[in-house]
Order: sequence, then structure tokens, then C-alpha cells
Amino acid sequence: MPTIPFDASRRVILVRAIAHAIDGRPAELNVLVDTGAGRTGFRRSTLIGLGIDVDASEQTIRLNTASESLTVPVVNLPILRVFGVDFLNMPVLCLPLPPTVPADGVLGFDVLSRFRLFVNYKRGLLVAEPFGGFLRGAKFFLASGKSDVNGTRDETK
Repeated sequence: MPTIPFDASRRVILVRAIAHAIDGRPAELNVLVDTGAGRTGFRRSTLIGLGIDVDASEQTIRLNTASESLTVPVVNLPILRVFGVDFLNMPVLCLPLPPTVPADGVLGFDVLSRFRLFVNYKRGLLVAEPFGGFLRGAKFFLASGKSDVNGTRDETK
């Protein structure tokens, strides 16, 4: 179960991922954990650097952001390794991220929903457990009573 440190002084959670280029070579990427994004996506320059011809994409998707609505290409990434798990032939969006975003891309719901995430902002730690992993069925104890992983409390114990 990976424990990933992040800079707690920043307003974003930035983690590392490995993407494999079309020719098979791995590339280390910095990606934002974005719980508000539905899909995972990367900058055009990042995808081109991985040998992906973004302009040849036959699929697009309409994307609504907080400030605009736009159409973006969807391409397949051969391998994306996140939190120690490989996603094969992963459809990702080609995103026009602003230059102020300090990342190569964002991890969205399509990837994040495969993990149970625990964030400790005070210590700057993110724990990512794949569903069906080590903590399956574990119980967590709260000072005011017992609670299971679903948040159900039992005050009688």
C-alpha cells in the first residue's frame, strides 16, 4: 500500500506517475490529484513527448470546466502506472492546462475511484490502497466510539 509524501504547504496534491511512451520507454510525470475531475488527462506537450499523435485522435469529448466549455481529444496511453497499479491502454484527455498549473496532468475519478485514499494534510501524506487490497474489511477506531471503513458507528462496544 503506497504512502506518498506531498508538499502540505501547497494548495494541491502533486504525485508522481509513470507513463509509457508508444516506443515502450517509461517517463516520470508529475500529476495533480484532482477529486473534482471526472477523467484523467495530460498536457498536449506531455502526450506528444510520449509519441502520441494527438491530432490523429478520432475521438473527442465535450469538457465543461469552471470557466469554459471546450472539446478535447481523447487518446490511449499504452501504460499508466499510478500508486503502483498499471492501467493498460488507458483513455486520457488532452488537456489545455494553464501554464500556472505545476503538473504534466491530472488524475481524475476514472483512476482515483479504483483506490481508497487517505490524506493527512498536516503531515503531507497520501495513502492509496487499491480496492480489494490490504485494508479490506479493516476497522478504524475513533475516540468517541467505533467506526468501520464505511463510517458506520457502534456506540455499544
